[in-house]
Amino acid sequence: MDKKICGYCRTAQENFEDINLQIETLKKFANKNGFNNLVIFADNGVSGMNLDRKEFQKLLNLIKSDKVSTLIVKDISRLGRNHVEVGNLIDAILPKYNVRLISVDGSIDSEKSTDEFLQLQKIISKLYEENKSMQKNKLLAKRI
Repeated sequence: MDKKICGYCRTAQENFEDINLQIETLKKFANKNGFNNLVIFADNGVSGMNLDRKEFQKLLNLIKSDKVSTLIVKDISRLGRNHVEVGNLIDAILPKYNVRLISVDGSIDSEKSTDEFLQLQKIISKLYEENKSMQKNKLLAKRI
């Protein structure tokens, strides 16, 4: 059985231009690096704060069926913004099913990267979300 090469894209706000740009980025990367027959999963306009996303769940089911060899994302934040869930995905689920994780923009390749670098990426993603949340709260406070 040949395992699939999968790509995953996500936007928090529905934005067809951004989602299409992510898809094209993954396709170009895949073609350039010999990853044939890329299967794309994309959630457009869905929060990354939990993993309960239609296309992500389809991808996760495929991974848990041991049918995926490689997962390519534009950057780690596309997987999600909840550092605990994304951490579990990166540290437990993907290794359990021998899925290689590649982040195009973050220059991450789980076959080559160190655990420390992946941890740093998760921390940066969490800090980004916390900062975004604080800015949102400040904006709401100004309105009151």
